[in-house]
Amino acid sequence: MALRLRRTAAASGCSQDEVQRVDRAFRIALEKRVRVMPEPDPRFLHPARTALILLADVGLRDCSSLEAALLFDSQYVELTTSAEEAGQHGLGEAAARLSQLPRHGLGEAELLEALVVLDSTDLAVALAERLDHARHLHFTPAVDWPAFHRQVVEVYMPVARRSGILADRFDAWAEAFGRRLARNGTIGR
Repeated sequence: MALRLRRTAAASGCSQDEVQRVDRAFRIALEKRVRVMPEPDPRFLHPARTALILLADVGLRDCSSLEAALLFDSQYVELTTSAEEAGQHGLGEAAARLSQLPRHGLGEAELLEALVVLDSTDLAVALAERLDHARHLHFTPAVDWPAFHRQVVEVYMPVARRSGILADRFDAWAEAFGRRLARNGTIGR
């Protein structure tokens, strides 16, 4: 996955220095995952998948934003690299971006407010990161699915639609996963 990320970043127009910075951020994220989780685990490659969504679907080329996307995890606080840690690794611009992203544990109203005040680049990071968690929700316990789906529908989708960032991807996921919830009899719980 590291090779794919480097190649995609380079093909997207990132300079060699930027590709190296993105690779370094990915390796920092992986080091944290190695310490926290056993392999194999779908969460292991989440950082790279998020960056690939930003590169391929959003067209984002801002290196500090890609670094922040690689270091941030909206679902698992123990997998997020703090702004302080990023700064200690020499990723100061990414650290500044990380400090702007919604912190863990916000209620839906607070989360919505935190998202709508982001600039478009930081919003793209937050949306792509959450979209990747949504795309891999089926690997998590089914008991958590309805609440996650509801949050995407009520918070992330309206923001995505309003901004035009990944709106079609969120809509398609919510519809497909909503059908899955209905089939499993878990919708509305």
